[in-house]
Amino acid sequence: MAQGYADADGGGGIGLADAMNVALAAVYGTDLMFTTDRHFRMVRPLTGHQAFRLLPDDL
Repeated sequence: MAQGYADADGGGGIGLADAMNVALAAVYGTDLMFTTDRHFRMVRPLTGHQAFRLLPDDL
């Protein structure tokens, strides 16, 4: 999953912790992400949702 976003964040990729958050969201079947990292706007959920809803920004 992280390899698909290797060019993200100026070429630094999304990192292991962010990739794990995306994987955990898939396990729980959610599109909600509690974070202040706005780069999750470019990451597509593995659950079939079109985009993550970032909390608290998308309340």
